[in-house]
Amino acid sequence: MLVIRSNESGQVRELQPKLSYLALLSWAPDGHSLLITGSDFKGRFGLYLVDSETADVKAVGPDESRIYGAVWSPDGRSLLSETNAGLYRIDATTGVAVEVFPRPATQGNWGMYPAWAPDGRRIYYQHVFKATYGAIEDCATVERDLSSGRERELARKPGFVCIPKLTLDGRHVVTANAEPARNSRVLRIMSVDGSESRELMSMPSEVKAEDLNNPNLGPALIQPMVWAPDPLLVVKRLGDRTGSVLSGKDPSELWLVPLTGREPKKIGYTPAGFTSMTVSADGRHIAYALTDAGRPTTEIWTLENFLPTQTSRK
Repeated sequence: MLVIRSNESGQVRELQPKLSYLALLSWAPDGHSLLITGSDFKGRFGLYLVDSETADVKAVGPDESRIYGAVWSPDGRSLLSETNAGLYRIDATTGVAVEVFPRPATQGNWGMYPAWAPDGRRIYYQHVFKATYGAIEDCATVERDLSSGRERELARKPGFVCIPKLTLDGRHVVTANAEPARNSRVLRIMSVDGSESRELMSMPSEVKAEDLNNPNLGPALIQPMVWAPDPLLVVKRLGDRTGSVLSGKDPSELWLVPLTGREPKKIGYTPAGFTSMTVSADGRHIAYALTDAGRPTTEIWTLENFLPTQTSRK
């Protein structure tokens, strides 16, 4: 089910949409519905909007076996959704999906992580050209004009990730990359017009050179980063990652990284089992999710001695 809790009153409401499975993605910009991935009782998997008052369900977008996620347009009228087949633009009112472009053959299971420009006319995404299991060897941060389909590479770096995170004014993109010459992981900021590119923060990877491009091994500056709105709020992982859980030997750190070139500042630590984080619109609060990796979520039990005892007839 979906649970909505008021921060002001503490009141909790439960919604039970008529779906066999669901996973929450985000609130809709209008605040009246929730965007989820889910499956109906006929086994059809896709994107759905759930009314936050009535729990009514509306399917939007393509019926796909795998959806990597969806992001709202700046005007709240449409969505970008990445699937196994490609990238789609979905009309939030009608639910109609139009393919923006098919999934690149070299992308594999690596996400494109599309991001909107503030004007809604352009998008940015990660294009993977070469990857091995667990590591990207060659990728680019790409800008695409939605009207013309023209693309240009903002940056092409060997390894790690090229996931674009736009600054709030849409003038710069921040990415996390590997730096082979120093065996380091770095945050880099670049202007979308190509006039500027500089390093915001770096840290030694503490892994072998051949493992530098594997984001699951060793300390790393984690994507996605979250705006606070400036400076940038960054998770600095101090150990290996297990699945989606930042479960290194040492706790991960929270850092504020100014975009103006001032020194980054550590502000605290993440708790054990930390998995994801969002920042409130006013930039004053963060919310995060925890996973209890030590407690099983699914169990199989044996029931013994529950059948009636048979007695022999004379």
